[in-house]
Amino acid sequence: MNRKICILNEPQAVAIVQIFRRNQLADLAVFLRIRSMSKKHAYKLCLDCPEDSHARLQAKILDVAPTLVETDKQAIESIVWETYDDAEIQTEHTGMTPEFKTYAEEKNK
Repeated sequence: MNRKICILNEPQAVAIVQIFRRNQLADLAVFLRIRSMSKKHAYKLCLDCPEDSHARLQAKILDVAPTLVETDKQAIESIVWETYDDAEIQTEHTGMTPEFKTYAEEKNK
């Protein structure tokens, strides 16, 4: 299944957390996978959703963006989503142990 993923910078992450605190994304939270990505011990918030629910999620985030206090609307509008196929096991993520990376590469063949 095709999915959309985005890795947020700090202002974007602050805005998304504020939206969740206001409970404005509660109805769409079932479609989201929320993770943290690590690069050199600086964790980044990562949102992941199915491609078919991405349009509703993006529209909801843009609808509530003008009401945010701690960030500006441009931070939300500059979120870049990438498409990927979740049938392929991702092996380039940081934080994988060498044993698990070998296992993932074998399963991906």
